[in-house]
Amino acid sequence: MLNKSNQWLTLLANIGVVAGIVFLAFELQQNNKQLELQSYQSWVAANLEINAALTDPALSGIMARGHLNSVNLSNESFIAYAMLNMSVMQMAQSTDYLYRSGSLKLSAIAFSSGHGAPPQVNIDLNESVHET
Repeated sequence: MLNKSNQWLTLLANIGVVAGIVFLAFELQQNNKQLELQSYQSWVAANLEINAALTDPALSGIMARGHLNSVNLSNESFIAYAMLNMSVMQMAQSTDYLYRSGSLKLSAIAFSSGHGAPPQVNIDLNESVHET
């Protein structure tokens, strides 16, 4: 009788262990999803910050003149031009990292970004890139 009770207790303990492992796997999945959402929110906030900076007429003027020919910018304007371009490049690196890690979908890049693709690159929704 004691042996039969031990078998039942062992079986219940094993079922409890399996249930605990399933619960932990579910919690890890939920945690990973939460981290992906936080990464996306940070990406959107950084993108909006760059877009907001470009609404300043002085800065957007510097960017426009710099894109035409950065040699004609004053030293102060060139620094602003270079720093904003650095921010855009860091945003591109962040976007690439988040996309490659699976935290950012192509549809978010194509439709949430205020910058879009550079003029010489066309990104379609089939995730292929074509140079034009």
